[in-house]
Amino acid sequence: MMRSRCGKRILACSIAFEAVFIFAGCSSAPYSQFNQGVVKLHTGDEAKAEASFEDAVQKDPHNAEAWNQLGIIAFDRGDKEKAEECFRSALELKPQNAVYTRNLAIVFAQKKELDLADKLLEKALELDPSDPDTYVALAKVKTLNGNKEAARQAVEKALELNPAHQEAIALRGWLKEPSP
Repeated sequence: MMRSRCGKRILACSIAFEAVFIFAGCSSAPYSQFNQGVVKLHTGDEAKAEASFEDAVQKDPHNAEAWNQLGIIAFDRGDKEKAEECFRSALELKPQNAVYTRNLAIVFAQKKELDLADKLLEKALELDPSDPDTYVALAKVKTLNGNKEAARQAVEKALELNPAHQEAIALRGWLKEPSP
């Protein structure tokens, strides 16, 4: 256990060092604040990462990936309203981005707006039908809507795309259990 933690910390530090090295001298680059945010995320400093991403969107409001990262941080913190706002901003800038679409759908699912979440996940799959994470999210929404058969189909598609997808494997097991 301790060795695993240490390995993860070394890997995170290694990634952060590589990112700093790769982006050294790029302080005037338009995405330098974004890059600093990525480094901060990899070293576990979410507060400084958030500040860097906020600086990035202040300097360039068209930085869709910074908006997306801000949405992820807000969502992880439980701030669904801010997460929705950030994901909407990212999606307005890049409406054909399947990941941004899926992220917004997950916010709606958390807010119990399941029909909207379902529609957005279907759109995300039209944009990128090869993403197992979107199929897993769709399976969860279908389950919450009481459509276990559609949920099973989504899980099977996720596992077809990635047989080792742990969340899909767990969800498949749960969906096979008889309903009470």
